[in-house]
Amino acid sequence: MMLSQDARYFDQARDEIARVAQTRGTSLRLAGRGLRAIPPEIGDLVALRELDLRSNLLTELPASIGRLVNLRELHLDANRLKALPEEIVGLRKLQHLGVSSNRLESLPERVGSLTALKSLHLRGNQLTVLPRSLGRLDLNRGGGLLLEGNPFKDPLPSLIASGITNLLTYLRSLDDGEPQYEAKLLLVGEGEVGKSSLLARMRGESFIEGRSTTHGIEIRRLELDHPSLVGSQIVLNAWDFGGQEIYRITHQFFFSRRCMYLVVWNPRQGREANEVEDWVRRIRLRVGEDAKVLIVATHSDIRRPELDYNSLRSRFPTIIVGNHAIDSKSGSGLQELRSSLAQESSLLPQMGELLSRKWALARQEILGLPEPQISHFEFSTVAIKHGLGIDETTALAALLHDLGHIVHYGDDAGLKDIVVLQPEWLTKAIGYVLEDVGTREAGGILDHTRLREIWQSAEDDYPERYYPYFLRLMEKFDVSYRLPNTHASLIGQLVPYERPEIPWMQDGDANRRLSLVCVMNEEAPGLIAWLTVRNNRFSAGVHWRKGVFFRHQAYASEALLEITAERTLLLDVRAPSPDYFFSVLRDGIEDLIAARWPGLQYQLLIPCPGTNGRHPCGGQFSFRTLQRYRERQRATIDCQECLESQDVTRLLTGFEAPRVSLQDSLDKLHIDHARVLAGLGRLEAYAADAARQIRVVLKAIASESGECPRLFTMEETQQTSITNWWKTTFSLTLWCEHPGGEHSWPAATYEVHRPNEWVQQIAPYGLLVAKTLKLLVPFASTAISDVFDADDAERVNRHLAMMKDLAGEVNELGDSRDALGGGSGTKISVAEGAALRALATFLNEEDVSQGWGGLRRRMTSSGDFVWICPRHYGLYDPGLPELPAQL
Repeated sequence: MMLSQDARYFDQARDEIARVAQTRGTSLRLAGRGLRAIPPEIGDLVALRELDLRSNLLTELPASIGRLVNLRELHLDANRLKALPEEIVGLRKLQHLGVSSNRLESLPERVGSLTALKSLHLRGNQLTVLPRSLGRLDLNRGGGLLLEGNPFKDPLPSLIASGITNLLTYLRSLDDGEPQYEAKLLLVGEGEVGKSSLLARMRGESFIEGRSTTHGIEIRRLELDHPSLVGSQIVLNAWDFGGQEIYRITHQFFFSRRCMYLVVWNPRQGREANEVEDWVRRIRLRVGEDAKVLIVATHSDIRRPELDYNSLRSRFPTIIVGNHAIDSKSGSGLQELRSSLAQESSLLPQMGELLSRKWALARQEILGLPEPQISHFEFSTVAIKHGLGIDETTALAALLHDLGHIVHYGDDAGLKDIVVLQPEWLTKAIGYVLEDVGTREAGGILDHTRLREIWQSAEDDYPERYYPYFLRLMEKFDVSYRLPNTHASLIGQLVPYERPEIPWMQDGDANRRLSLVCVMNEEAPGLIAWLTVRNNRFSAGVHWRKGVFFRHQAYASEALLEITAERTLLLDVRAPSPDYFFSVLRDGIEDLIAARWPGLQYQLLIPCPGTNGRHPCGGQFSFRTLQRYRERQRATIDCQECLESQDVTRLLTGFEAPRVSLQDSLDKLHIDHARVLAGLGRLEAYAADAARQIRVVLKAIASESGECPRLFTMEETQQTSITNWWKTTFSLTLWCEHPGGEHSWPAATYEVHRPNEWVQQIAPYGLLVAKTLKLLVPFASTAISDVFDADDAERVNRHLAMMKDLAGEVNELGDSRDALGGGSGTKISVAEGAALRALATFLNEEDVSQGWGGLRRRMTSSGDFVWICPRHYGLYDPGLPELPAQL
């Protein structure tokens, strides 16, 4: 029985439904009403085009919702729904369905019947699988399908990461799907403990005395009888990793979730020397709790293993699933190990998943090729032979890459034509560089004139034509970056140990300082090296094994990243306005940890700026706690060390500032610009604040749409009065979003022949964009912008003024939607979100090929997706390096 308050909310909703029914209204907004149920009378609103039920407490929807046959938009975000009623598939005119931040465990099997659907938002639910029928929908444009924050089973996460087109192609392919019983097996451990002999004996091969040591990785196929399906086999692709320490960082790239691991050790050398516990930690660090580990002691006929297995299991209860002692020479214990391996492998979540028969046959032939690498043309030829189309071939390549079977970067200009079939061929090449004495003695600088010396003196004798590919692949793996204006690269792992003097600019009085401490529960191998390479565009040429110093000239910002104690990373940023550079580097740290070490637990702490007597306070605040304080509008927090009250916003940004909407934040920055013009502020500080706000806006927009460019300007192409804007023809030009180099891109210009209704739809978002782009105008003809000049500024000012006028005209006409703005400090408003979707629909209709005039989507080092023009694209994808004439 509903409580009285719930009943009151329910009755109020029923009254609102009756009112809309009486007026035959087309929109019903019941967001944030505390509703636990929806009156079934809602099905009577057959004229309804938009229904907003966001931010309630709904656990189910009435079946009558299926009668809303004219509904175009249905907003159900931020409720408690576990399922959607089957009747919802009858809404054949539905164009947008938002169900993010619920508890959905599944979707209706016939969701593909919603043929008009253009956007489906499912972020933050409990979905593990997706129905095949979803593949029939045209959701691969304009951010149509949003799926982040769901615990999907493999292979869905890798397909989603590679692009929605690949995901939908895969779902369509499952019409002829067959169950697969296949997984990856990784054998790890110190060198010369018997991993290769163990694998050979499990494969039924004879024992070889004095087998040669594995360098890099060797991959073999291991077939086991399925423990519960008679006549079926489990196929394990076994990766035998060399134990040499120099390879360990590169080997991390191939550690995968939902795999079987054998941690192999030799009792003759002792448990400590074999680092058994350390190997289990490395696995957990790299893949989290999804790994399954068997501990295997070799040479057990010679020496009895001494291992406190129960203690080890108590520290890794979800990862370690068994302990075995074998002897490869006599064969003792091998059958028990095979049986245990088959049993545990059969429990992996991907076992029995469907894969198109055509895809499976193509995969089998491709992976069976003897060459270490092939061209993409050869890959496609095999796929086409098995009946795969172009989209299916692309999706298969992405799937095999993400599952670790091949190495292929289809979105990289220099690497898209090569497919590496044997990853060990690549890791050995990288390993020879990491072992090179000359590069180490040069402080990590790899002279490209020495490549032949390194790679042709090696036992593998790599042909010279592959050198550019190796160099570019090392960049993709964040192992190196090329040094400007030279034929050389910097290898992050080989920089000197000695800490240099830090060349801070001597402008302390004008600078503010933001610091952060990242405390990790265990060491993250290669952290500084990867941060050095990832953020190389900020390089000041100061780097060492435990730290790196960065400088952002345009914003007069400097930063120090340093391992100051075991498992402790310090970020120290100094600038007139440090928040932008601080947030970029902080987000970059978190993005790197999430990508490389998902099992790493860490805490971000902000040092207290107060004093304790004459000494600096040693207190620290949790970064997450400070964020929660600001979200709840709590202005100060007390330090438990110095007992002083500290301003929360100042701790987070370096400034004491109120929390306001996106629109209000933009207005404040325009006032700050006036202060700069009056000589009351520094241009670099304003530039940093503008860059921070643009980044905030783009991140807020990304929560609604990320599959098409987001910044634009408009101008009239047929001159009429502004009050007759519904008869005016406009041109709409998209912008390049390169941070600090945003500019219009004329090649992405579209003619707009739309009625006043469309202008009304996009006006709220247009105003937000106009205010955002207005921030860039002050940088015309300054060193801060590499693209803007005075003529650009004048033209952009004219376009932005017109966009603001259009938004103002719409507002005066009494737009019945939300006010133009109203979003929180980090979110766009409801009206802005609807306007953004209208713009995305227009762009996808005008540019069916999604070429966007050459704008391409790329990720920054801080984990942000931006749309980049060809002019800036080389900063994200420099292509293959040119080799010096003399090698």
